[in-house]
Order: sequence, then structure tokens, then C-alpha cells
Amino acid sequence: MAHVAVLAVILLSSMAGTRTWTLVDSPSGEFSGLTASRSPLLKSGAQGLVDPVSNVEVAGESAPDRQRVEPTIAIDPRNASILVAGAQDLRLVGNGLHRWHGYYRSADGGLTWSSSLLPGFPGDSSTLGLSSPLHGSNATTDPVLAFDRAGNVYYAGLVFNISSAGMVGGPTVFVAKYGNDGADYSSVSLIRGPLFSDKEWIAVDTTGGPYDGNVYLAFDANLTSTSNFATLFTRSTDGGRTFSSPFYSPPDQSGELPGVTIGPAGDVYVSSDGFDPVTGNSLNYIQVSKITNGGTTLAQNVKAVDPASLLESSPQGGSFRAFTIPQITLLSHYSSFRRHHQRGLV
Repeated sequence: MAHVAVLAVILLSSMAGTRTWTLVDSPSGEFSGLTASRSPLLKSGAQGLVDPVSNVEVAGESAPDRQRVEPTIAIDPRNASILVAGAQDLRLVGNGLHRWHGYYRSADGGLTWSSSLLPGFPGDSSTLGLSSPLHGSNATTDPVLAFDRAGNVYYAGLVFNISSAGMVGGPTVFVAKYGNDGADYSSVSLIRGPLFSDKEWIAVDTTGGPYDGNVYLAFDANLTSTSNFATLFTRSTDGGRTFSSPFYSPPDQSGELPGVTIGPAGDVYVSSDGFDPVTGNSLNYIQVSKITNGGTTLAQNVKAVDPASLLESSPQGGSFRAFTIPQITLLSHYSSFRRHHQRGLV
């Protein structure tokens, strides 16, 4: 009998000379407090930890070589030698512009990579760029990638404009599509309606079941000008061309900073931090919503980690942006999770 469990959160902390993985919550508690020391594959060097395997430069070192941040990566389920990656690519900054979604692809298991920008970037005079609904905006952020079983890549993000005075208006969620195992750019769709969108996450049903190919998207926004800022959920059943009207997940509008995963039966799980929808104060728990029937029915919401100590600012002595964004994945065929599988949701 196949057993299914959802592991709610794994936090990674890093200190000088060590790497420790802490499992914050696990079914039946048998792994609570589990830690792992630094991997033996890593060795000490003059600059700290050194990987003995040479790294591959994905985006190239030729000028203008700029930072790439918030990386995301996915493997083609039809061909494991094909990988696609994305990031905030800052190659346009030297021209006085802003960050834009970089798109990188390897067909040889990551040994070599092609590098490009998502069409529609400032200065893109190509036919695809000029016809993109992103054309006319000058910045994107929050890149996330996912494959379907047909070799299509879905590339989510936020698009907006920045002026010398700051952001103009609010960001809008978009989903771009690449076909032919990620080799060819196809299209991009905007999720219009919600206001001040942020922190989107995407997943595609690859179960082979009745909802195979459905594209699921969770993000934070105000659904209307009079509603609260919280996690919304939407789906596409036509390959990312159109998306359904978003709804709050969970419905009490207490979620923010979502993650998404899909179970073997096609059920969708959305994780989020708990926040008071009126005051915006942390509720100090992490919750998981279960959405069934191909992403149409919110069947259950549970507090998966309660209490949870959420990082909401830089640690003492730090001067960088830091907060807790829960992520979620699903394990199958794991016998010790049977009791929690029978409960339906961990």
C-alpha cells in the first residue's frame, strides 16, 4: 500500500564552517530535532567550505557579468539530461535598467548552458519581445520554474515598473511558457485583477491522473481594493493560457508567503505562514491547505507547525533582508507515515 505524507517545513541554517539541517516538523515526531553535520563531500579551505567538484558557470563570465539572485531550477521529466534554471538577472543594470528574469537551459545534464532573458525586457526589439504583455515594464522578480510531463516549462514571476521615486503601482503575477522541452519560448499570461501581488509559487500536476497538466499558482495579494492582503490560489487547465478567478487559501485570509506541491491523487497542498489579516502581525504558526477536485475545492486547512518561530528580521549583527518562507514537498511509499496518511493531511 502506498503511503503519502506531507513534510511541512525544513529550515536550513548556516554558520561559519558548518551546515545544519533542522527538521522543524515531521509526521509522528520521530524525526523532530534531527540535525545533520557538514557533508563529508565538503572540505575546509582558505575561504571556508570548498566544493571538491568544479562548479559550472551557468550564465557565463563575459562582460557585463552581473549578479544573479533568487535562483530556481527544474529537471525535464521526459529527459533527465535537460535542466532549466532561472534567476533575477542583473545584466541590464549596467545600462541603467533593473533586474529581469534570466532563463538558462542545459541539454547535457548541466555541463553547458545557454543563457537568455525572458522576452519583453527593456530594449527587446524582437517580434516576441514587442508582442509580450511584459513589454513596457522595466523589472521582474521572484522567479519560479516547473515542468509538465509534455516538456513544457512554466516560468512564474512578478512584473512591474520602477522609477527614481520607487515602484509605480503594484506588481502583477505572470506565467511564461516554453515548449519543446524548454527550448522554445511560447507565450506569457498575466494574472490580472488582484492588487499588489507578491511571492508567487507554481506547481504543475504530473501525476498522469485526471488533472495531469493543470498549472497551479499561489501568491499573496489583495483580491479587491477592500479585501485583505493574503494568499490567493488559481489554476489553469489550458496550458497556462488562462487562469481561474483566484480565491483565498485558506479562506480566513490568514495565509502569506505560500508554497505549493501536488499529491499522487492530484490533490494540491498550499503551505503558508499565519498572519492576522487585519493587523498583519504574525500568528506564529505554519499552515497547510488541501485543495481537491483539480484545484477547485478547499477541503481542509491545518496548522502544520504550531507554534513556529518565524524569522522576521535580520539576526543580531546582520543587515540584510530575512524572513521565513515555508516550502512544502510530498513523500510517497514511506511506511512510517501511515498513520498521518490516514488522517489525510499532515
